[in-house]
Amino acid sequence: MAVALCMGFAMTSCDDDDDVPPVVKTATLDFEGDKWTKLIDNPQYGGPLIYSADEYKWEDSNTKLSSECIKADWTQWNMGYGWNNGIAISNYVDAEHATYMYQLSVPKTNGSKNFAVVWDSNSALTFTDGKAHVIKSMQIMNTTYGLGSIKTSLGEGFKFAVKVAGMVGEVEKGNLEIVLAEGATAVEDWTTVDLSSLGAVTGVVFNFESTDENTAKYFAFDNVVVEL
Repeated sequence: MAVALCMGFAMTSCDDDDDVPPVVKTATLDFEGDKWTKLIDNPQYGGPLIYSADEYKWEDSNTKLSSECIKADWTQWNMGYGWNNGIAISNYVDAEHATYMYQLSVPKTNGSKNFAVVWDSNSALTFTDGKAHVIKSMQIMNTTYGLGSIKTSLGEGFKFAVKVAGMVGEVEKGNLEIVLAEGATAVEDWTTVDLSSLGAVTGVVFNFESTDENTAKYFAFDNVVVEL
């Protein structure tokens, strides 16, 4: 009888272990460290990193997320090269200067030093390891210039948002919306948004939508949590 009881207990324990979900490892892209600080342009508009023919791209060794800014060739107008769209690294905190000359600024800090700034649609984050990952969340914030632009349009019927398209290769598998302003209110604090509903993706593409075509198409993000 004693032997039978022990065997029954052992079998029950094995069944319980089977019900325990596997531990999912995550990594966070926080843009902290000298590697990232070296990618911050100075000045914010017309600087040598973003506004040149040289490539501006980065990769995070922990999450495998990467991005590249697309440059516009303005040499035919004797203006050199411009930042056409993409994701630049920044550490500028400035609540006062809401102009394009301060395009990499946010109005307040989230407690960390560096963050990323997205400008214009078709800006992308891509995993370099060729695998599909779940992007669980990120912190988002309107930039100072973006917020200044938004505030000229706030009111009934106004909406400014980013559509986040989840990509598997070149195929869009779904999207979700991050509302940066609606009606009389706008995002003026760092806010965590859940991106896990996109599922496992090889990258995401950010596209801006606004009821006012003159809205400056920027937003900032930080602390991207990725399932490995």
